[in-house]
Amino acid sequence: MPDRPEHLAKSRNIEALAKDLEASAMAAAVEWQIITLHYSALHYIEAYFATKNVHSKNHPERDERIQRDPNTQPIYRNYSRLKIFSHNARYLTVGAPKSRVTEMEKHLAAIKTHLSQFVEP
Repeated sequence: MPDRPEHLAKSRNIEALAKDLEASAMAAAVEWQIITLHYSALHYIEAYFATKNVHSKNHPERDERIQRDPNTQPIYRNYSRLKIFSHNARYLTVGAPKSRVTEMEKHLAAIKTHLSQFVEP
């Protein structure tokens, strides 16, 4: 299973991809930005759980852990919003406004700010 540094590196790489997509003229770029922001958050959260030698096998298991752990409970809503909009971007054909990316970036920033005290060296 990946350890804390590996999850942090993955989170940063995925977040960088989201920023690169911002410059894209592709119609699907907004949806892919939302998806990548969710997965960046997922790996940041997994970096935290890796410090406890805990690894989630799937999304429901991760959701339950986030809700139960007192250090991750405060960011559950942020993660939940990212997950919902990522799911919608992957499976619905509605599309998303550019403003949604800004909203999702704020959720990711809140997660990183809160968890940095536990995961950053």
